[in-house]
Order: sequence, then C-alpha cells, then structure tokens
Amino acid sequence: MKRLTFYDKDSKPITVVMNDKNKKHYLRKIKLDHTYFKSSYERADYQINIENVKLNDILNLILRKLQERGISLPSKEKRH
Repeated sequence: MKRLTFYDKDSKPITVVMNDKNKKHYLRKIKLDHTYFKSSYERADYQINIENVKLNDILNLILRKLQERGISLPSKEKRH
C-alpha cells in the first residue's frame, strides 16, 4: 500500500490518508484487477519487469527486449 500514488484531474500527485478502511478498499480493488487481468498476463509473449524503472526508460527497455528477440520495428517515418 505504500507504493500507491494518487493524482488529481490534472495529473498532479495528491496525498491520501490511508486509514484501515481505505487500505482494505484499495487492496480489494487491486486484487480484483489482478484476478481480471491474470489470464492476459499469462498469455503474454513477453513479460518485462518495470519495477523501479523510470517512466522515461520503460519504452527503451521494451524496445531492447523486442530487439533481443529479433523483432524489428519500422522507423518513425514509416509509422506515421
């Protein structure tokens, strides 16, 4: 629960007091999400751990993993 971050409508971080009631509520929601998406995660061709990776570095991490597997992506010019 310490890793949860909350944001306002403008995507600015806000502080939320995590009392026991809130903790139970959010833990329940997380478990429901996990149950719902579990089969999708298990079917994924690639699993990439992004824990403790800066947001700006995640794309390069994914691209590097794909390149390691021999998957080439079209250049930016061809994607537009």
